[in-house]
Amino acid sequence: MSLPDALIVERLRSFAERVSLPLRPLTLVYGANNSGKSALLRALALLAASLEPAARGVITLPERAFADVQPRELAWQGAAGDYNWKLGLRWRGGDVQEFVATINPSVEGEMPLAALEVVRHDAERWRVRSGPDGFLVDPDTGTPVLFEGLVPTVDATKLVDLRQKLMALGGRIRWLAGVRPPVPRLIGGPVPSRGYVTDGSEVPHLLIEDRALREEVTAFYATLDPPRSLELHEVPHYGHSFSLNPASRPSWRVHLRDTGEGMSQVLPVLAYAALAARDGGILAVEEPESHLHPSAQSHLAAFLCELTKRPTGPRFVIETHSRVVLLAVQRAVADGLPAEHVQIVWVDQDRDGRSTLTAIPLHANGRMGDGWPPSALAEDLRLARELLRASRLPVEEP
Repeated sequence: MSLPDALIVERLRSFAERVSLPLRPLTLVYGANNSGKSALLRALALLAASLEPAARGVITLPERAFADVQPRELAWQGAAGDYNWKLGLRWRGGDVQEFVATINPSVEGEMPLAALEVVRHDAERWRVRSGPDGFLVDPDTGTPVLFEGLVPTVDATKLVDLRQKLMALGGRIRWLAGVRPPVPRLIGGPVPSRGYVTDGSEVPHLLIEDRALREEVTAFYATLDPPRSLELHEVPHYGHSFSLNPASRPSWRVHLRDTGEGMSQVLPVLAYAALAARDGGILAVEEPESHLHPSAQSHLAAFLCELTKRPTGPRFVIETHSRVVLLAVQRAVADGLPAEHVQIVWVDQDRDGRSTLTAIPLHANGRMGDGWPPSALAEDLRLARELLRASRLPVEEP
């Protein structure tokens, strides 16, 4: 079953109007602070939690991504008293090519489904609305449409394909937090269950159990300058530990926690990116380059670009402020990565707090198409010009 090609949100956080976030093998989301970038990625966290078999309701609000948030607080605040918000997906193939769920949170914090809009392959629009008893009703048969999480449980003809697609997507979306805990010095006990909305704290356990995954992660550290060797050590009676040693000093044992925040922060990114490439999943990551030197950021971008070439067709949605990541991806496209594998997105917000999304294509030579704001990521250039002026040197205006 193919992965979706777009995420749809409307009236969610600062997105007052409906927007579609393209889900390419590599989607890079840029924008100023507080422009709405995180809201897009956390919409994927909502989907991940709501498609799990143990989902508590139609929509599950995962605590890691929405700490201390009430469901009504997710709604666009520009229309007083209206707390509806919408969430959906789009596919290129199949009978159902788009669905959008309308959520109507209650004062008590419940999140019932108020409506379900479906667009079929023949452009027919089919809308399931809530009946007097609160259940959604099939407009063709008048029978209730029940759900397990966000997955419809009845085999109404027009929902069979949607049910199959959402069931196939369950367990294949993962959201990884932007702040990830350091790797413990000693790792013991059973492997925690994989969280689909996670801070990555379970990754060291996964790497101990999964040798192939560990080798993929190790390959990234070996590309750094200077190269590093990630090594697993057994600590008798206690468990295991990880060291990250200079490749030229195999006898050394420098604990991963002592190698700088960036080397530890990137570990869950590498592991879950490799798993998404293995399983054909969607990985949404906030600030994957956190605490990394620009050289390591470049290697991280190259690592992700290589994973997009896997036949499983993973989807990486990356929220970042890094100019280096952008340039490294552009270089990868210029070197042969298919341009259609990459989508650059700019998120902006106006004075009224409304966020908009601009999808910017890449050409085969790595150059960006129309839509990239001239001022984006230009602060270093502005400061350089001011430094030249302060130095009383001639400045050539752009």
